[in-house]
Amino acid sequence: MSERVERALRELASAVREEVAAIPDGVGTLAEEIARARKESRLSLQEVGERSGFTKFHIWELEQGRSRNPTVGMIAGLSTALGVPFHRLAEAALNTLQAAREGNNA
Repeated sequence: MSERVERALRELASAVREEVAAIPDGVGTLAEEIARARKESRLSLQEVGERSGFTKFHIWELEQGRSRNPTVGMIAGLSTALGVPFHRLAEAALNTLQAAREGNNA
């Protein structure tokens, strides 16, 4: 393996470790995580929409729990826009789906 490939693999492994380490216990639903991060960052819905490449309305729908099935691209855009690790928002999306399933079974 070339030095360049080995270096890239080390950097990727390091980035993955940082992502996983950044996920604290108690990740909420996607709505909760978006609202928390947006308020902590003091960003408006419009600013998050512009930074993520989605509409203000779609961000609002996610934050209100009305849109529960975001794409991987949307999670990536929100991660960048809000400065939240991708893995945290992906876990939050899974928590949202689980909560919806549990609500349907009640």
